[in-house]
Amino acid sequence: FNEFIEESNLKVRTRDSYKVSYKYFDEMDKNILQSTQTEIINHVDEIESKSNNTKAMILNIAIQIRKKNKRGVDKIFIAKGKYADNFKLEKEKDHKEKLETLPSVTQLMAHENKLYRDKDWKGYIVVSLLRLLSARNMDLNIGIIAPTRSKRKMNEEDKNNYIILRKNDVYVIRGDYKTKGKYGIKKDIIRSRKLQNAIKKFVAEKDMEITDDPIWLLSETGKKLKDDSIAKAIRKYTYNGLGEGDYNKIFVSQFVDVKNMNGLKKISDMRGTSLQVLLDSYHLEMPKMFRNI
Repeated sequence: FNEFIEESNLKVRTRDSYKVSYKYFDEMDKNILQSTQTEIINHVDEIESKSNNTKAMILNIAIQIRKKNKRGVDKIFIAKGKYADNFKLEKEKDHKEKLETLPSVTQLMAHENKLYRDKDWKGYIVVSLLRLLSARNMDLNIGIIAPTRSKRKMNEEDKNNYIILRKNDVYVIRGDYKTKGKYGIKKDIIRSRKLQNAIKKFVAEKDMEITDDPIWLLSETGKKLKDDSIAKAIRKYTYNGLGEGDYNKIFVSQFVDVKNMNGLKKISDMRGTSLQVLLDSYHLEMPKMFRNI
């Protein structure tokens, strides 16, 4: 397994995921290469309290290692497909249930406007960026900095996200988001007077000045948040404590319902995800016209 990891050109997250999956084979009598496909399938099938998605991921590492060592994978591949299909059915059921319980776009906008009226500047910035950027949690681990040329250019090695407040707009640069490896550094211009004002008021409340040193939006200590703290910090300000995934589902569903392809493409571009993944993963009840787009 270590040789497989070292010889494979894998991203850090993929490598970590493979290591977690591989541990489930520790208790098997023989290793992945010595065992038959049926033995591997039965072993994974007997793992308790693990979702269909997790079992599909566990079987995937067995497939990868066996293929690299020229062992058969046809039966394992079919078993993986069964778990993947079951996971999709579960997700579809979950989506239908959420369709009945999630708030509307109107409710999210009313909550956003209330934060502004209540002068909750941090809260308003958070939910406004969730909507305008179709952001994930890590996108909002973001620092407010001065509009210097070097930061606008953004070094590829800079793994931070920045808000640059300018005279006529807000310039957002993302060097740390989930699909950066595929889409590269994202640079977006947001024209919103309310967002500009909220950022100014937020900085003034903290009794700070905007410089080259980031003022971290979500931080209470002045330091950039660790990854495992971001979701909780964001939910403090969202409508009924909703997560970013639910926010995105609501806005995606709105655009699908009115057949607004341009709106969907904008979300796809802002979020850094394909249109197909967006529809498959985030729309709650997809019309036939958008399937297999």
